[in-house]
Amino acid sequence: MRRLRRPRRRLLLRQLPRPRVHTRPRPTAHRNPTRPSQPHQEFVMTTTIERTREKTLRQIRRILASHRDPSAFNDDELHRIATGLADAEARDRAFALIYPTELAKARALWDHVARRCTSTGYTPYTPPVHTLRAWTHWIAGDHRTARKAVHEALAFDPDYRLALLLSRAFDRPDAQKTVTDVVRRVLEVRDQHPEGRG
Repeated sequence: MRRLRRPRRRLLLRQLPRPRVHTRPRPTAHRNPTRPSQPHQEFVMTTTIERTREKTLRQIRRILASHRDPSAFNDDELHRIATGLADAEARDRAFALIYPTELAKARALWDHVARRCTSTGYTPYTPPVHTLRAWTHWIAGDHRTARKAVHEALAFDPDYRLALLLSRAFDRPDAQKTVTDVVRRVLEVRDQHPEGRG
């Protein structure tokens, strides 16, 4: 009588089903989950700049329309406005917001912003604040204060174009119309070509 041999362990292991191994797909160069694409970064940056710009202009409109004196607003609000003016389009639109009926309030606003936000030294918003201050004083007929404000803007940045434009326009008899037309043209070009903003 022949004895039955036990099947070897190797044969048994071969017959068992192999477990499935789940491997993660390697991310390709154009589909990296940890780093957003360049167009996405540019979109986020553009959206952030536009939101900051609209917020700055909204705050300026609110102060100009308020019955309160600009000195009654806290320093945080004034600093947010001043910081937003570092954006060229926000500055130009603030330039165009000054109407004759709000001239006194605008003069008080920019005088107070300059006093509270630019007295410690140079910042990126020092030239635009002093330039807006110069413009409001000049159209109000206070040419001496206007020239002083432009001088302060150029002292911080000798190549600041809007301050240079004002300093040259002050010597012309039709200066107010000249500067207003230039600002309007700048805004029209930017509205027609949104990709050139900023």
